[in-house]
Amino acid sequence: MREIIDKHFYDNWVIAYYVGYVIDLSDQWFPYKSAFKLISLITEPPNVEKLTDKHLQMMEDYTKKCLEYLREGVLNTEYVLNNVGELLKCVAYSNIAVRWLLLHR
Repeated sequence: MREIIDKHFYDNWVIAYYVGYVIDLSDQWFPYKSAFKLISLITEPPNVEKLTDKHLQMMEDYTKKCLEYLREGVLNTEYVLNNVGELLKCVAYSNIAVRWLLLHR
């Protein structure tokens, strides 16, 4: 059980499994003693604060990057084609940060 939690749920204990449906593992695993004990270690306040700060910082950094791209005249066809990887990375990491902050409130 420890390996599963360390591998898959070390920073995500609220899982969105379908549009509009989420599951909070800290509630759902209450009947299972070893799973609940391990997920409780992950959801301790210092760990949650650390993860929240990490995602807030990530959101701030990538928001600034995205705003640089959204200035007038930057996103022309040539620029987008030459920098598609960088643009997609910026959008993806912004979405990861926002999604984590919305799910783990």
